[in-house]
Amino acid sequence: MKKKRLIVLITLLIVIVVLGTMPYFIGWEIERRFSDINQTFLKKLNLKAVDSSYERGWFHSSAQTLVERGKTASNDNRFILVHEIDHGFLPIRLPVVDTTLQPALGTATLLEVHTTVQINSDIVIQLKMPAHQVKNEKAYLQWQDFEGTVYANRHLTAIQTEIRTPHIELETAQGRIVIQQMSLQADVQPGSTNFLQEARLSIADIRLAGKQKPLVTLKGLELVGKNDIVSDNLMIGVKTGLEQIQVGADHYGPGFGRFELLHWHVPTLMSIRNTMTEIQSRGLPKRLQDRMLKLRLAPYGVALLKNTPEFAITSLNFNMPEGELRGALRVKMEPFDQFALAAFNPSLLLNILDAQLDIHIPQSLLQDDSTADETIRQRLNLWLDQGILIPAKDQPNYYQSQMQLKGGTLQVNGQPLPIATVLSEN
Repeated sequence: MKKKRLIVLITLLIVIVVLGTMPYFIGWEIERRFSDINQTFLKKLNLKAVDSSYERGWFHSSAQTLVERGKTASNDNRFILVHEIDHGFLPIRLPVVDTTLQPALGTATLLEVHTTVQINSDIVIQLKMPAHQVKNEKAYLQWQDFEGTVYANRHLTAIQTEIRTPHIELETAQGRIVIQQMSLQADVQPGSTNFLQEARLSIADIRLAGKQKPLVTLKGLELVGKNDIVSDNLMIGVKTGLEQIQVGADHYGPGFGRFELLHWHVPTLMSIRNTMTEIQSRGLPKRLQDRMLKLRLAPYGVALLKNTPEFAITSLNFNMPEGELRGALRVKMEPFDQFALAAFNPSLLLNILDAQLDIHIPQSLLQDDSTADETIRQRLNLWLDQGILIPAKDQPNYYQSQMQLKGGTLQVNGQPLPIATVLSEN
């Protein structure tokens, strides 16, 4: 009997020791992974760590990270990340990290992050950006609470994000933009062989108020996009939908479209971006800066065109009171290495383009009482006189136009036509 009691006591003692030391080992594991998670988080916010500290306790740890944005080392560009880490008590309580982002000088909270580490080491992050206002001599920006959720697996190779806000407002000398009920969902696989990302952006209402211009309102805007990188080439596909657009008292819509970007060489795009950033950071006079950009970017332009990048509107449909507008466009850029000559003869750049355009428009859109802008209506009537618009064969009461540009030569509806004719005002 005494032997059985001894075994029970020893077993209980082992359980107590294991449970008691578990928070410490969990804290050790969190500290081990903290640096990688922190660096990933900072990279997403485009911030750079300047200094950091970590204090590990038995049940609780604390950490601070001083970060900066941009290349100017001033307090205006520096922020402090404060991390309070609860090691938890598995399986009763999961480990939790509470993080706040604050300016280096000041106590205002710019971002709150609540991170829970699951039993399988996956991560669930709750984000909140409190309502804030930013004002300078050029613009006034305000937003209500940004909130979001991020799910990430233990290896950070699959990340799901959802961010939403009820209100964003931007006002400049040119006018004001108000966005209502915005939601962004994104799935990212940064650890895969081919970086893959899918995203969906939904906005209930956008209002554009320009100075001395009619109010423009967009309702029910939705964009669904997917990008992939195959053999260092970026591929992007986007579907768009718009329930209604209102310009002054006129209503249009719904409208739908599909867009594609193909064969854009990622290393070259990154080199272009880095070169532009480096030159613009020098603070050179604008004329000298423009000359240097042209000189430095020309070789990257040649490299980019070797992959024959493409842009396409595979379908575009938009309803107007006069009927539905339909169109499709595909533009492929051919290899070209004569940028030095093109600086003196810009028309050589037309040799780069291999483009096709197909449009269908209602005939009533050309009439004086149509809802089309007067300038657009005049242009369409000029195209009709020039034979650029012709009666559609497949649909009565419609005009159509088919254009093809290749090797600097333009054909419209199967007939050669000088490019200047399409661009001329009369």
